[in-house]
Amino acid sequence: MRVILTFALHHRSSEAGHLHLGIYNMAQLRPVTDGDSVRALFSTNAVEEAGRSGRFTLVSHTHVLVNQHEETVFRLTRKGLYPKSVTDQLQVSKEGKDQNATQSELRDKIIRNVSAKENMNITASMPLTPNELYVHRLVKAFSPTETKGISNLMRATHPHIFNTKKFCMDDILVPGPMALAATVHNVADDFGDVLYETVVEATNPNRVNQEDVIGSVSFILDVQRLPQNSDLEEVTVRTLGIKNLDMDELLDRNIPVQLFTGNNMESTNIEKICEQKFPLLCRRIAVQVLWKFLRLRPSQ
Repeated sequence: MRVILTFALHHRSSEAGHLHLGIYNMAQLRPVTDGDSVRALFSTNAVEEAGRSGRFTLVSHTHVLVNQHEETVFRLTRKGLYPKSVTDQLQVSKEGKDQNATQSELRDKIIRNVSAKENMNITASMPLTPNELYVHRLVKAFSPTETKGISNLMRATHPHIFNTKKFCMDDILVPGPMALAATVHNVADDFGDVLYETVVEATNPNRVNQEDVIGSVSFILDVQRLPQNSDLEEVTVRTLGIKNLDMDELLDRNIPVQLFTGNNMESTNIEKICEQKFPLLCRRIAVQVLWKFLRLRPSQ
């Protein structure tokens, strides 16, 4: 999914944006196979004035990928802050391409066809229980070369990514979707092979610079055995991407559960919780993501 996401961002949207705020309802709806061609479309869902200054506008876009058969294979909703001068001519779309599509043909196909007996090569999974906290061993850092290469691929052309003549190195950033990809990538050793995933919501409370180290910590919210296929389970989890901290420092620490179970996970609320209850994480939470994934149930 994260490879597909790289093709779903529109370069004009990226370059003109002042601040990336979050990604919502991200899912792959159909398989993409060898020889398929895909093109990206996006539509404007809402345009709202942001703050009292009148300088910025909050914009919600739906991004979709469409294959050669005009079928939507991938969708997400993205919110961002834009200068008002850029958005004055924007018009809310009356009807987007499968703007509200939720049914995933790919997910249904996996549920119908995957069985434990036929997938012995899949990495064994440990049991997961609701209300458990996991501090993950894996970490990820993006080098300048890697950041620029992937940004070119995803057509992310914002000057804060490339323009070292305009900004000092402290202001050259890693794009939000890449920080999200790193955060989710780090769970692999603990959660086993993920067969399918959807992102309910993901935001970037604090910026990530090139070569910042991103670690992850996850809180299991729910585990449900699938009635359609008893070999599979769906896990709902919130994962935090934490920058520039040795994850061993979080072992045996009482991290506030409000960071994982809150309903309003805006940056200001996250920082307020950290300041009051866990200062070690102040200004370090780079990503918060609520997501669901399918995997084979562990052997009993």
